[in-house]
Order: sequence, then structure tokens, then C-alpha cells
Amino acid sequence: MRNQKALIAMLQGLVKLLSAEAERNPKFADELEALLSPLPTSKPRRKQQNQGLPLESLPDIHTEYSTKGESGFRLWLRDQPIEILLSLIRAHDFDARRRTAKWKNTEQLSDFITEQLRARLARGSGFLSSGDRPFVPDKREAIRRKLGIDRIFAVHPQLTVWLTNRSDSSVWVKSLSLWHGQKRLNRARPSDNRTSVEVGPNRDNVGIAFVSDDDAMLKLQSMGLVDKHLPGYEFSDDLDIEVHVDYDTGGVVEDEFRETVRVRVHGNRQIESL
Repeated sequence: MRNQKALIAMLQGLVKLLSAEAERNPKFADELEALLSPLPTSKPRRKQQNQGLPLESLPDIHTEYSTKGESGFRLWLRDQPIEILLSLIRAHDFDARRRTAKWKNTEQLSDFITEQLRARLARGSGFLSSGDRPFVPDKREAIRRKLGIDRIFAVHPQLTVWLTNRSDSSVWVKSLSLWHGQKRLNRARPSDNRTSVEVGPNRDNVGIAFVSDDDAMLKLQSMGLVDKHLPGYEFSDDLDIEVHVDYDTGGVVEDEFRETVRVRVHGNRQIESL
């Protein structure tokens, strides 16, 4: 009898320890839920209660997170009704232990969703539902092959690139960089503090304005690839540069495509494609 009581006390302590760790660590909670999910439940009806709204009627949080960035996404969530927030948590299985079921604070729910989504994206696709899984490699490669650069125009720090997307999926451009050989000339991000810019499916010649960190023309001069002349003296040189474009597909998969572009570098520090 004593041994049985000691075993019960030990198991109760273990349950408390697991519960405390799951409360503190969302990743551990997800892994614990995945481990225990095959076990039968004594109250099967409980899962049928309070299921919330179906996923297809809810906002696409991956798209919102990708287009708005984390801060904008958090603020956007705070404008949503509590019913929507609770339904998002259930639909995406963010709260295996149902800690949030009785929460009524919009800010608290918004912060919880943001932290869970950020952690899930950082972990990869291991715990994503089937509807959220990223594109398979063949699909990603098919999208990459159908992206192209129509034109570039740069006068530091402004840099504008016109892109074509002939795939059937939207891509969100996050940054780009200009290269010559193994030397990076600059790195640029969308202007107006935008996290990314969408280029819709089957779109041609979509212009995106960027702000770059370095003057590519001065870098080319320092490498001896374009002439150095006195101020005011007009000149131009033609050379090939490689454009690296960083993008993602719906906030889940980050990818990159590269294209070599023939450009003309002018004495007024202007770079434009031919």
C-alpha cells in the first residue's frame, strides 16, 4: 500500500512538473500534445463544444503577418472581435491546453496569437496543419522559374525594380541586393518602412520602390569596373550585375531568385537597365 501511495504521489508530481513546463514553454506544450493525442479521451463530446468559426471563414493570418510585419499584425489583431481571436486559436491549434478559453482581454489574446505564430514559423512546418503547409520543392522551383526582372533604375539611395510574376501564386518581395561577381554592391528594402510588397499572380511589370544602404555606383568605381572622371564630365559604362530578390509565399516559405541584368552606369551616379 505504501509503495502504491508513493507511486501515485510521484506520478502526481510528474504531472504537475509537465503542466508547469507546458505552461511556460509553448513549443513543449505542442510536442506534449502531439505525443498524447493518440490516447483515448474519457470525454469525447468535450472536443465538439466551442469549436468556433470554421477556418475558411477566418482571416488568413499568414498573409496578414507577412504583409503587415509583426508589429502591424499585432495591432491588426487587436481590432478583431474576441470571437474571431478565439476561433483563430482553435482553428490553428495554438492552445493545446485550452488556457485561453476563458480569456476576455483582446490585447492578451492578440499577443498570444502573435507569439504562437512567430514560434511556429520559426520551427518550420513540423506542427503546421495540412492547410498551412508550405509549397513542396517542385512547386517552389516552378514559381521561381516564372519570376523575372523587367527593368531597374537606381540613383542612390532610391532603387526601383519592375518585376513580372507569371506563376499562379502571389509572392511577397521582402528585399533585394545588387551583386557583381562575389561582391555585394548594396542591399535594399521596400520604401515607406514596408515589410514586403505583394506581386500578384500573372502580373507583368510591377514596379517596387526600394531604399538601398550603399551606393552601387561608388562600389563599382572602387572596384575599377567603371571610369572615374572629374565632376560634371558625362560618361557611361555598360556591365552585367546580378540581382538577388528575397521573397516569400504567404509568410511561410522564404525563397530567393537571381537574374543577371545588363546595365548602364552614368557619370551622374545613375544605373539603369538596357
